[in-house]
Amino acid sequence: MGDDLGRNKTMETSEWVQEVLRKSEENLSWLFEATFEGIGISYKGRILDINQQFANMLGYEPAEIIGLDVMNFVAPADRELVLKNIAAGYEGAYEHLALRKDGSTLPVEVRAKTLPYKGRIARVTAIRDISQRKQAEEEIRRRNRELALLNRIIAASAATPSKDQEAILEVACRELALAFKLPHATATLLDQKKTTATVAAEYSSKDGCTALHQPIPMVDDPVFQYLFNHQTPLVTNDIQNDPSLKVIQGWLRQYGVVSLLLVPLVIEGEVIGSLSLESFETHHFSTEEINLTWSVADQLAGVLARVRLEEQRRQLEEQYYQAQKMEALGRLTAGVAHDFNNLLTAMNGFAYLIQDELRPDDPLGEMVAMILQSGQRAADLVRQLLAFSRKQIIQPQVLNLNMVVAEMDKMLQRVIGEDIDLKTVLTPGLWPAKVDPTQIEQLIVNLVVNARDAMPRGGQLIIETANVVKDDKYVAGHLDTQPGKYVMLAISDTGCGMSQEVKTHIFEPFFTTKEPGQGTGLGLATVFGIVKQSGGDIWVYSEEGVGTTFKIYLPCVEEKMIRPLRPEPGWEMPAGSETILLVEDNMGVRELIRQVLSKLGYNLLEAGNGQEALRLMAHRPDPVHLLLTDVVMPGISGKTLAEELVRTRPDLKTLFMSGYTDEAIAQHGVLEPGAAFIQKPFSPMNLAAKVRIVLDR
Repeated sequence: MGDDLGRNKTMETSEWVQEVLRKSEENLSWLFEATFEGIGISYKGRILDINQQFANMLGYEPAEIIGLDVMNFVAPADRELVLKNIAAGYEGAYEHLALRKDGSTLPVEVRAKTLPYKGRIARVTAIRDISQRKQAEEEIRRRNRELALLNRIIAASAATPSKDQEAILEVACRELALAFKLPHATATLLDQKKTTATVAAEYSSKDGCTALHQPIPMVDDPVFQYLFNHQTPLVTNDIQNDPSLKVIQGWLRQYGVVSLLLVPLVIEGEVIGSLSLESFETHHFSTEEINLTWSVADQLAGVLARVRLEEQRRQLEEQYYQAQKMEALGRLTAGVAHDFNNLLTAMNGFAYLIQDELRPDDPLGEMVAMILQSGQRAADLVRQLLAFSRKQIIQPQVLNLNMVVAEMDKMLQRVIGEDIDLKTVLTPGLWPAKVDPTQIEQLIVNLVVNARDAMPRGGQLIIETANVVKDDKYVAGHLDTQPGKYVMLAISDTGCGMSQEVKTHIFEPFFTTKEPGQGTGLGLATVFGIVKQSGGDIWVYSEEGVGTTFKIYLPCVEEKMIRPLRPEPGWEMPAGSETILLVEDNMGVRELIRQVLSKLGYNLLEAGNGQEALRLMAHRPDPVHLLLTDVVMPGISGKTLAEELVRTRPDLKTLFMSGYTDEAIAQHGVLEPGAAFIQKPFSPMNLAAKVRIVLDR
């Protein structure tokens, strides 16, 4: 009986143990399936069991895996490592590439342990998908490489003597080529019109053919159109067999380029150029090379944008300082014009009178002629200074510049001589502009003479006209201009060009690069003044050894166009018998006018100021036909005097005269339409002609 009890107890214990084992296996199976890691159990390299996660990672159903060799699921490159760790019973963590059912690989982290399993000593392996971690690590490495490359570019750029775009691009080309161990890199920049791409910088690991500063015939071909439209990299591993690059195959073949990675440089959504890596043999650009080059190009575009903004700011500052300097010079010039004009009127006028009194053989005749010649030069000098200062009296008319240029063609041919080829490119349907006809002709002659002097050995001179619309973007980069419609007049030469230093001074009065005695230095200053007084802008584009272009922009007007009136040549000294009231506060000028007009038969009444003239006329019942008066006088101005006298003498005609500038005259209302005016200094002949014209109206 005791034996039976012992046997029963043993059986109960065995059943209890089996139940415990059964429940333990159930719990183990639950944990086996619940874990986030893939679990595999193998014996002597054969898989005995796996959980569902293990199968999912490798793309199989569990039944497809059980019984197969472990090495079937290890990438060939890592099988030696895995076999070594299994043989050594290695239990630490390590990484390898798992081979999935579809042939792809999956980076996994592996931990293994040797444990008893169903009566065997099996190897339990846990695998974890680390693809996201690997991607993050690769992104960190890529960013570190990118930052290191950018830091080298920025550091090298900061060390360059100049901070221009070409210097920065040159550094970028060098660093990219060295980073990827490629023989050549190129950077291009587009011009403002997006019509020409020019190689702005390049790096070459060997001496040979260089494309630096060469224009690229790409702008209208599919390559740059692709960059413009998609703004994404263009990659080709074999240029010669890529039909999309047919247009530039010949151009690239001369440099030996076989493989190309071309990335756009984009600023605010606008392609400004490209950055490219070239290989002289077949090269398969990796995703890393493409992405890193694209990222560098993006960062580089930001750097270039800042450089361009800084350059734009510097140019605007230069324009502002230049404008202030020119304005100060203009005020200084205009300030002395009145006194000079009165002095020259008297000096030249009396010299004319003396000349008329001398016999042809009088030895003093030559001296008087020299006085007149010098006086006329002085008068011309004052006129040019006034044109520069924008204070010259003008009579603007609505003109077609095409007509002006066409009518001047023969005269300009004589000015430039036979060694220079004159070409005109006149835009049909040119908009009208409002400008003084005499001034615009003077402007053209001055610029043509300047171009001629820049081409002592001959060359080509081009005069162009065009309709231009200035938008807000253009105005933002150019000081002292307004958006709108303009008529453009451009005069270009193929002469010696000028340096940046010379360009900053060319519009200053008396500045010249010519030899002493060969120029006054007022030609371009006069041009500047005429343009500004006409409400326009002038810009200069010049390159030493290439040539110079002056571009003048005159505002378009919506007024009826008329042909310019030209003064009749050969005026005689017309006589008359009318009575003229002369009012002039300068004694020398008054005496000159008295002698000239009296000699021509006119009856002269004289007054030194407005009050004196009013008193004189109050006691004179006889008719007076013309009031010849200075504009700016002490007390009553010429304008006020004329208004007072016309109230009682409605038939009285008026001729104003002044040596002051147009600003002072305008304040006195003289420049109103229909007002007769003569600018000092004037010659006796001009005075006589003007008086006769006014009286005969």
